[in-house]
Amino acid sequence: MSDETSAARKVRALTNSSILIEPAPGADISCVSEDAQRIADLLKITVDFPFNGVKCRAVPGGSATQLADRQQREEARTTAPYFKLASSRVDGVGEGLSK
Repeated sequence: MSDETSAARKVRALTNSSILIEPAPGADISCVSEDAQRIADLLKITVDFPFNGVKCRAVPGGSATQLADRQQREEARTTAPYFKLASSRVDGVGEGLSK
């Protein structure tokens, strides 16, 4: 009986576990989200990963598409006021564009 209890505790501990993955530089958020979601579903664990300054979390049964969309919205929300654009346009051309 204690073996079953011990096994149940191990399973519970595993289901409450999480891992941290580090996406490769230049990776696409859709691909990273799909990979993280696949790991989360397969291992029944939470998969955390940073992406462009946003902390992301894939949970078992979640949606990779929704995770990628939320990451993009959060990145735009948090970086928009500080976004700087380097342009190759010639001085004086397109001066009427908003900054």
